[in-house]
Amino acid sequence: MVAPANANLEGLMPIDDLDTADGSKLEKYARDTLDPSLSWKDVEWLKSITSLPILLKGIVTAEDARKAVEAGAAGIIVSN
Repeated sequence: MVAPANANLEGLMPIDDLDTADGSKLEKYARDTLDPSLSWKDVEWLKSITSLPILLKGIVTAEDARKAVEAGAAGIIVSN
């Protein structure tokens, strides 16, 4: 993966439209584009249809790291 050359999400979403009096439009963008129905069963399903190792990114707690491994993840990607 290569980060876009544009700074501050430019080209991905309008920069001047991120913050409003009603809250962050970045939060709304994430809420609108992420599927809340995803669960650990989806990791199990993905593992059942591929022989590739499953790596999960965005795991932030030790409990979720354990759940990821229990669901079949080969590893997690931790970033700040």
